[in-house]
Amino acid sequence: MNDNYFIHLFETPLEKYFYDVNMNKILNIPETVYKYLRNEDLNDADITIGEKYIEKLKVNGYLKKKRVECTKNPQTKYAQYFTDTKINYLVLQVTQNCNLRCEYCVYSGGHNNRAHNESKMNIEIAKKGIDFLVKHSSDCNYLYLGFYGGEPLLEFELIKQCVEYTTIATEGKKVDYSITTNGTLINDEVIDFFYKNNFIVTISLDGPSHIHNLSRHFAYSDKGSFDKIMENLKKIKKKYPDYYKKNVKFNAVLTTQNGVLEIEQFFKNNCLTKDNLITCSIDGGIYTQAEKKMGEDYIIEEGYLQFLTLLSKIGWLENYKISGAMESVFESLVNFKRKMVKDTREELPDEWHHGGPCMPSEKRLFMTVDGGFYPCEKVSETRVENKIGDLFSGIDIKRVTSMLNVECINQDVCKNCWAYSLCSICVLYVDNVDKKNSLHNKTRCSLVRSDLEEKMKTLCILKELNYDLEHEIIQI
Repeated sequence: MNDNYFIHLFETPLEKYFYDVNMNKILNIPETVYKYLRNEDLNDADITIGEKYIEKLKVNGYLKKKRVECTKNPQTKYAQYFTDTKINYLVLQVTQNCNLRCEYCVYSGGHNNRAHNESKMNIEIAKKGIDFLVKHSSDCNYLYLGFYGGEPLLEFELIKQCVEYTTIATEGKKVDYSITTNGTLINDEVIDFFYKNNFIVTISLDGPSHIHNLSRHFAYSDKGSFDKIMENLKKIKKKYPDYYKKNVKFNAVLTTQNGVLEIEQFFKNNCLTKDNLITCSIDGGIYTQAEKKMGEDYIIEEGYLQFLTLLSKIGWLENYKISGAMESVFESLVNFKRKMVKDTREELPDEWHHGGPCMPSEKRLFMTVDGGFYPCEKVSETRVENKIGDLFSGIDIKRVTSMLNVECINQDVCKNCWAYSLCSICVLYVDNVDKKNSLHNKTRCSLVRSDLEEKMKTLCILKELNYDLEHEIIQI
């Protein structure tokens, strides 16, 4: 019987497995043992086989019952050090306004937390933010400065001033620049500026015109933005083709009520997108007012595309071209496998925290138009509990450590969850980290577990087909 072992059982069409939470390993097991662990009805002979196999697994370190006893993120003790010396990525929210009104945008009226307005950053606030970055990055050789909105190119003159000031203020350090834009305001001057300063440019593009224009239209108009974006992309590629291929990326927001095959074909075959990296996000954020349901067509078609990608990777579809979007999905699988290999252990420690939260300000520090500090641009800046400080009083370490230890509000459930080590839930999915009885997003928990199980199954299937991800031995 299971006997409260800290494991998760799953199967592929060919084999049976369990994931051992304490050891952070996946193990292939015989069907009889799988049924034994599932408490299925077995004859006496199979029960004996199951018992003997279980004892063998225990001798080899598997099937421990241990759970974490005390919730504390191991990074907590480094919080002050990181915020004092290791901040190397600052994202400036240069405006809260936009020339588009995208249906799913957090600022466009369909969410509980934000709305477009005339607020914008002035150069003095921007300079102080850059100075803060320099002051708190003494242990960093590389710095990153990002520009975000609203639509940041509405404040192009400010962006130019920021880059000019950064060049002086960060003397002796390499600085990389990035911007996330809807692409409609790009002109020759902007293109030359991006090229000169080697900007990484992420452009929002949802697919072919009839799909893109459903959601991304100009403010106070029904006119879609697709044609203008494509016109501007042609300008960049014609003027600086090598830069375009290397530095221009796309992000597509997928409306999951519909299919995805047509979007995939667009990105894979269009001459302006086929050689560029594409990332995808899902319509329906944590703060949306509307209920978003994933359509059957989307589920089937996304699975089919991932299946074709894997067949191509193992050499069964030699002439199949993988799109930039599916490449990013496969890279996610590679990173998942790396993490599992890296984090193998004998057992869970007595004191620990589930895997979701990053150190606020370590990966990036998001600064709003008025100088407020937030852990990233994804969290809502209208919710005071998400704020970790400001330009004038600095970073509040108590807020940082509270976010690092977000599991505390739901620790009795988290400690017994098989996805504990690999969980991706952070403050974004919790309504208030300062309240003991705060709402924990249970739907998100289910999605995390489902995604992790699918990744595990995919790794195991690849192993069954004798494909070593990245030419390494899969630790299962």
